[in-house]
Parts: sequence; C-alpha cells; structure tokens
Amino acid sequence: MFYLWAINSDYDRARNQADVVRASIQDEDGQPQLGNLPQLTEDLNQLEEDLRTLDKRIDMPVVGSIAQRAPIVGTQIKASRDLLDLGIELTMITRDASEIANEIRDAFEANGFMDTGPAVGPTWLDVVNTRQQEIHALEERFSAAVERRAALDVEHLPDRATNTLATLDELLERATGIRDEYFHLFPLLDAAFGGDGEARYLVLLQNGQELRQAGGFPGTYAAITIANGRITNLEIQSIGYLNAAYAEARPEVLPAPGPLQVYLKQEQWLPHDAGWSPDFPEVAETLFAMYDVTGWPPVDGVMALNSGAIEDILELLGAYELEIDGETQRVDSENFLDLIQSYRNAEGTHKEVVGILGRSLIDQVRAADFDTKKAIFFLLRDAANQREIQVAMRDPVMQAEVVLRGWDGAIYPDPAIPTLAMTVANVTGNKTSENIEAHSAIDIAGDAPRTVRWTITFNNYGDPEGVEEYHGFHRTWVQIYLPPGADVTSTSQAPEPAEVVGDDRALGFHVELHSGASKTLELEFTLPDGTDSLLLRRQSGMNDLRVEVTAATAVCSLSEAFYLSQDSVIDLTACETRWHRE
Repeated sequence: MFYLWAINSDYDRARNQADVVRASIQDEDGQPQLGNLPQLTEDLNQLEEDLRTLDKRIDMPVVGSIAQRAPIVGTQIKASRDLLDLGIELTMITRDASEIANEIRDAFEANGFMDTGPAVGPTWLDVVNTRQQEIHALEERFSAAVERRAALDVEHLPDRATNTLATLDELLERATGIRDEYFHLFPLLDAAFGGDGEARYLVLLQNGQELRQAGGFPGTYAAITIANGRITNLEIQSIGYLNAAYAEARPEVLPAPGPLQVYLKQEQWLPHDAGWSPDFPEVAETLFAMYDVTGWPPVDGVMALNSGAIEDILELLGAYELEIDGETQRVDSENFLDLIQSYRNAEGTHKEVVGILGRSLIDQVRAADFDTKKAIFFLLRDAANQREIQVAMRDPVMQAEVVLRGWDGAIYPDPAIPTLAMTVANVTGNKTSENIEAHSAIDIAGDAPRTVRWTITFNNYGDPEGVEEYHGFHRTWVQIYLPPGADVTSTSQAPEPAEVVGDDRALGFHVELHSGASKTLELEFTLPDGTDSLLLRRQSGMNDLRVEVTAATAVCSLSEAFYLSQDSVIDLTACETRWHRE
C-alpha cells in the first residue's frame, strides 16, 4: 500500500511540475510563447528530476520487481515505464531546445536587428548556423518521440499516469505545432536574412486613404538591405524617385490600366500604380520588371505594408514625441496619418515626413523590450494572415513558403475552394477611401443549380462639412470576381466595357459616392454544379466588409453575420461559415 501511495505521490509531483512548464510556454489565450527562457530551463530540469524519481520508484529492486510480475499491476507498470521514458525524453528535448533558443535570444538582444556598429559576439543568425546540426538532431528526436507516443499502451495506464499523460499531450501538441510551423524554415534563413551575402527588399508603404486593388496607394517605399541577420541599410523615399528612374530607363511607354486612363486621365503606367491588380503575384511581377529597368541594385523580394498594420504597431508601442522641422510632435496610432498630411502643403515635404516617422518608428521598436518585439512579430504575422501585408520572393523555394502561409495575396487564395471576391479602388485622386464602408448580403438558394443573389451597399461616411481632400466625393471602381464557371443572370447596373476593365476574370463597375451617400449594387448568378463552398476573399487595405449570409438548400439552412477581417469560407455541407486557414 505504501508503495502505491508513494508512486501516486510522485505522479502528482511530476504532473504538477509539467503544469508549471506548460504555463510558462503559453500566454493567457493558450498561444505559444518563449516566456522566461532561463526560468523555463530551470523548470524543465525540475520536471526531468521528478520524472526520474518516479522512474526509480517503479524500478525499486524488491517491491518493484514483485509488482511487475503481478498480472494486472505488471501491465500497468510497464505502460507507466513507457510513459515515463517518453516524458523524460520529451523533457530533455524541450530543455535542450530552450537552451538553444536562449542563446539565440541573447544574441538578438545583444546585437538587435539593426547594424548600428560591429556585432557584440555572434548575431542570432550566427547562433542558428552554429547550432544547425543540433537543431536538426532535436527535430529527429522529437519525431521519434511522436512515434513512441502513438505506440503507448494507454489502456493500461493507472489513473495518475493518465493525468500525467494528458498534460504531456498538451505539451506535445504545442511543440508539434511549433515544429511544423518553424523547423523547416531553418534552411531558408541564410538566403532570407543575408547569411550567404546581402539580401535586399523593397517595402511598399501603402496609404489606406487612397485605395488601389492591391491595397493602399504606395506613395512611399523603403529599400532595405540585410546582412547576417541585421539591417545594414534603410532608405525611405517617395515613390516618385522610383517612377523617375523607371521613366528615364524604360524601353517603351506602357499604357496605364483602363480605369486610370478613363477616370484619372493617366496615360502612362508607372511603378506607383503597379498595384492595379488584386492579385499580388501579378503586382510583384510588374514591379520587379519596372524596378529591374532602373539598373538599381537587384532586390530579392517585395513586401506591401498597409498603413493599418503600422497603426497597430504604434498602438502596441504607445505614444511618443518626435521633432519635425523644429517642432515637437506627438506620434500615436490615431494621428500618424493626419500628421503626415498636415505637412502636405509644402511640396514634397509630407513624403519626407513619412521617412522621418518611419525611422523614428524603427528606433522605437529597437528600444522596446524583448516581449514587445515578440508581440510585434505576432502582430505582423496576423496582419499577413489578414492580407494587410503581402509578400513576393524571387527565390522559388522561399516563395513556396509564402504561398503555403497564404501571404502571397493571390486573387484565388485556395485552388480547392471557389472564390468570391470584390475589390474597391479610388479613382478620384483624393484621400477619402477610409470613409468607404460596405455591407454585403449573400443569399444562396436551390441546389441544381444553386442561385446566389449578392447585394452590396457602399456607404461614404465622409463629413459633408469636412475638408474636401479627405471627406469629399469618392469615385469608386469596383471589380467583382465570381467563381470560374458561374453564370451571371442579372446585375442592377451595366458592367463597364471589357476593354476598360482589362481583366477577363472580372466584372467592373463605376460607383459614384458623395459624402453621406449610399449606393447599392446587386448581382445574381448561378454556381457550377457541385459547388458546396465559397471562399470570401478580403481585400487588402479596405475597411472590414460586413457580411450577412443566408442559405436555403436541400441540406443547409444558414443565417450568419460577421465582419470579413480575414478570408472566410461558406460551407454548404457543414452548413457553417468559418475563417479560412484557421
């Protein structure tokens, strides 16, 4: 009896320590976090000690051997020993991984992500490369542990062991998610972060006040050079510099897309309008071609960053003060766009202010503590999931990773699910797009064929008494992308001519919106036979679309409403709506 009591006591101790470890590597919402790495290593050492104590208890020379020969108890002890061996191995793997992570973190903290002087010891990328073989060995050990977990004799575990297993399973699941998401990226780090030589990127800083199909208008861009994991050069310039360099070197003058010619009277296609496509891979291809003409140093990738993502970073960092033209200005998430525009009257000055603000923001991030930097990383990841950040890489292996994560901004995010998409662009030439909101009602009925009635109401919430530049008339160019094979039966207004639209996949509509006004566009179409789901694609840079979905089919009666903050799926088989890439 004492023997069983002692085993149960050791089980409880090990399980409680496992709970301590679990708590240290997840936040309040259950999301993985690095936590306090030195403390995590200490907690893991204690867990390993507790598990080994329990292992020795089961393997006591006399009592243990008698118990193992008993028919029922012996089976339980064998199952428990297998569990303990697995727990010890997982603990050792996690402890070894945390030690490497701690070294990477220390190197990052010592040298940061900006090259402001000679590195103090190894950079974080140096550590990754030095420990590459150990990281690979850990991944192999972990895969073997996953196989051992699958082979455990769960049926014969005693109650205390079952409780311990439940805790270890949670740790195992979380570790598996981290491995699957990050481990395969290690071979790409050198190319992405300048380990094999300098890596250069073009970052479009897109203003959501003036929408284009791929997001906000890129009035400013940043050219970034990275070497050995640190930014060695950063230049923030008006897009006019790139326009001029391209115009001077181009072999021919390309005509601007049709709507820009018709409504903005713009004849030439320049880099600042490379974003005239909802398909970011097409945008990147156009921009790469235009950039290459300039003869400037080649870039390895392009990123489009909407102003909304910058606002989120500023909200996380908090307000700070900055001197601009001899004046002290407060910078925060609510005023930074207004601050830029307040310098607009001086020719070209507001573009310079973008550069000043951009560099000051990077300084704020550099000065932030590690937890804040980590929070910014997750914030940027979420922004990419919402298409507020879009990425294109020239290296096909790295681009494949971008596509896998859904960060490529493709017009058809998932080839397996038919896409329903709408894009809104401002062809007025002013800064009123932030006032434009839309309400989308999607009604699906019938089965063979299924009929969809799509009603979209556009609202201009600009103040009629406000400044015309920011609250005035919005000439809205709308493009609608229906699933391939869909048959349009009616529209409330005639689509624009195909030669103006310039995209065989889309229907184009011109919607005039005065301040305080609303307009409704209605479409009715039938879906191809066998269409049981639709992917609703969120447009980059646009205010979240309010969506109401109703469906009445032979197998589904659905009524749901939500804001399209990221791509969503209407599933007529499961009769539900859900986020895509949950």
